[in-house]
Amino acid sequence: MPISAPEKVTETSTHSDLPAIKVVRTNLEGVYAVPAFPAGFNFHRATRRQLQEQGIFLTPPTANSDPRHIAAWKSAFDREWRPENRIIPESKPHPGVTHLLRLTQQKAESGNATSYNWSGGVVQDGGGWTSASAEWYVPTVSKGAEAAGTDGGWNSSSWVGLGGWIGSSEILQAGVAQNVDSNGNASYWPWYEWIVPDYQNVAAQFPYVYMTEIPNMTVNAGDQVSVAVSYGTRTVDTGSGTVTQQYGQVTFGNQTNGQNFSIILTPPTGAISDGSSIDWVMERYTLGDNTLASMPDYFVIDFQNCGGCRPNPVTYANPSLGFLVDMLDNSGNVISSIGDSSTDVSISYA
Repeated sequence: MPISAPEKVTETSTHSDLPAIKVVRTNLEGVYAVPAFPAGFNFHRATRRQLQEQGIFLTPPTANSDPRHIAAWKSAFDREWRPENRIIPESKPHPGVTHLLRLTQQKAESGNATSYNWSGGVVQDGGGWTSASAEWYVPTVSKGAEAAGTDGGWNSSSWVGLGGWIGSSEILQAGVAQNVDSNGNASYWPWYEWIVPDYQNVAAQFPYVYMTEIPNMTVNAGDQVSVAVSYGTRTVDTGSGTVTQQYGQVTFGNQTNGQNFSIILTPPTGAISDGSSIDWVMERYTLGDNTLASMPDYFVIDFQNCGGCRPNPVTYANPSLGFLVDMLDNSGNVISSIGDSSTDVSISYA
């Protein structure tokens, strides 16, 4: 149910030593926006508590951290995220449109696993991941080699996510849609989604189980974006009492034009937030009529500074620990392939 006007709500961590933060209700119930950072806020010198006061619950690196963790943090926060570029995102769900990781029994010549709807890298390594992140340049797309899909076009998404690997049907994910219509016109827009096993039956209450567009944020081909998704636990002070629950968080920045947002999501019914895997993916997503989109030509996409964390003890992961997956077209030929990955995930249109 949409909410008519933004409203500030106090969010308090369940840990007594962590500060409360302010969030703002958005146009979609269950979606809360974290306000802008103060002008001149220094992400590198801030204490953990000061970061949390600004809604940053990602694990910051220390001098002894994995060098890849340090590099990813510097890349995301070396620039100044100016208050005037912070947006309260508008959410526009696309009913029926989903991003699920499906696999085939077939192996590619490269030895990689295969799928009919996605290619990319996945780290499982015991699961329990609480954050995943990456940055990339949005690829330019054009009509693909296959015929147009049932919507008359070619549709793809580049994204980072938590969950969805073998044995999991829950994914918290965010990224960029790269689409081409029947006339060859390309469009690009940011989105997020928190799909759960019984998503069709809970969509009326939690419409963001489907692909949810952010129409008031601008993304163009060639823009550099940084995206992080994470899980946490919160206590919400409603004014008439407190409610403790898990939450998901999506943080999205366009490093090219400076626009950025961070949102906190109420878990859809059935969410367990187990973080069974970390995912960096290029996908042709499922359309509203439950058919796979046709894949546009995107040439190449490089997910850079890929990483993810889990607590107790703090562990940092990168693609070198994971599985590689190539995408097949409708005839069973490789249409999107991934190369060897270390800190980056490089995927090419075949």
